[in-house]
Amino acid sequence: ASAKFCAHSISSSPSCDQVGNCATGSVTVRLDLTGPTGTVTTSITGNHFDWNKGPVTVSVGCADALSGVATCPAPVVLAAEGVYGSISFSPVDVAGNVTSVSSRPISIDLTPPVVTLTAPANGANVAQAAYVRPTCSASDALSGLDGVCSVTIGDPVTVVGGYTETVTATASDKAGNTFTTAPVTYRVITDAAGPVIDPTATPLPNAAGWWKSGVTYHFVCTDASGVASCPADRTLATQGANQSFTVSASDRFGTTSQLTISAVNIDLTAPTVTVVAPATVGPLDTVTITCAAADALSGVATAVCADRTFRANTLSAGANVFTFSATDVAGNTTTVTRTVTLVVPVNPAPEVRADMGVAGLEEIGFQTNVVVLTGSISAPNRPGPFTASVRWSAGGPFTPLILANSNNFVAATVYASAGVRTVTVRICDAGGACGTDDVTVRSGVTQKVTPVRECVTNRGASVSPRYAARWGYDNPATFAIAVPSIPLLENTFTSAPFLGGQPQIFLPGARRNVFTTTFNSGTQTWRINGNTASAATTSPAC
Repeated sequence: ASAKFCAHSISSSPSCDQVGNCATGSVTVRLDLTGPTGTVTTSITGNHFDWNKGPVTVSVGCADALSGVATCPAPVVLAAEGVYGSISFSPVDVAGNVTSVSSRPISIDLTPPVVTLTAPANGANVAQAAYVRPTCSASDALSGLDGVCSVTIGDPVTVVGGYTETVTATASDKAGNTFTTAPVTYRVITDAAGPVIDPTATPLPNAAGWWKSGVTYHFVCTDASGVASCPADRTLATQGANQSFTVSASDRFGTTSQLTISAVNIDLTAPTVTVVAPATVGPLDTVTITCAAADALSGVATAVCADRTFRANTLSAGANVFTFSATDVAGNTTTVTRTVTLVVPVNPAPEVRADMGVAGLEEIGFQTNVVVLTGSISAPNRPGPFTASVRWSAGGPFTPLILANSNNFVAATVYASAGVRTVTVRICDAGGACGTDDVTVRSGVTQKVTPVRECVTNRGASVSPRYAARWGYDNPATFAIAVPSIPLLENTFTSAPFLGGQPQIFLPGARRNVFTTTFNSGTQTWRINGNTASAATTSPAC
């Protein structure tokens, strides 16, 4: 029964019944003990990873050399991706033998990997300092990656201010599916700075940094990559201190820069000048004019705006125009005038001369604090009685002054300390017309007058006195100095006669041939301030 037989005929031994009839018989036996063969094939062959990237048809070829194939399985089509393993088939022969055959393991991956490109956005502009070389990542959920993704960067194309790059990323899975990203093109900017903005102001500010009008700024922009936008002109016309604004510009790659204009100081308003002055005054009045200047924004820079107080009789008769002005730091100027009219009585005022008897004398110095002033008055058209007063310092009160006679006066005072004062003598007639004269008085001066004997003239034996001495002096001050004559003590000749005609008011500078003395014999000595000068018959001749 273990042998393989096919179509064997088997005859039986004779068989007899009881009466002796005998007969023989035969039967044909077909025996197939071997199952059919099956050969499995696939429509495509898997790669070296044994993955397929498309549908696979698995077929089986059946054969049976003995009884023949009864059933051969139909092909199996695998169209969906997945891991199928081995596909099994069971061919059946006519004898009913079944053989099981299987294919190789079959895996199908139809989906390419997922690839992510990390790079600047398409069309982007990237500063070179911030530029990072593109990278990629990839994943595959089925067959897995065959290696890693790769980035492909094309040759850079140079443009003004930079260059452009085109980038793709590619990855493959183990089934052989490959995915490449869409190209990304971007610019790498080597000119990383925005445009340079250069402003010009019209008009320019003054030296103090102020405008007294509106100012317009014009902007010029430069950039190595080319300028895309530059600020339009900007005008500031509102007054204010330390105003500012910001402008921006961009280059052709979109890189921007900003410029802040600050310290814009505009003052459109001139200072206020407030003057208070009387419209009319009389000769005996004291005139007070006040002036105040102010500027609320840039401030007052210069001003002719001082308060004034003075005697009205120093004005000219009629209208007297006073001008005041102020200029602020921005250069705005305000000018104000005031007219003070001096109404003079019909009669002319007396003419006062506080000149110590020296015509035109305006300044006198005393070597002590004791001051004695002398002078005269003249009132040809208006006789007295006259009222006289003296003010010993500017702004002080007037005190009565006694006239020595109708046209001469003497005034004296003692100052508490050395100094320079303006002394005013005022004399008014019976009709109210007043005249004044100012003299600058110095007390306690330290400059000393030195006597000078110039020469001696011998006038001959027939002339008596025979000799004449000529005298002068040196005053080192720039003003006259009063040195009263005090016999035997000061400004004196040391022997009689003590008064030789010497002056008591010494004008400034070197003065010569001031006076002359005569003598017959002996020596004449003149002493001033402790200094002496002598004249004798033997002195140098004139």
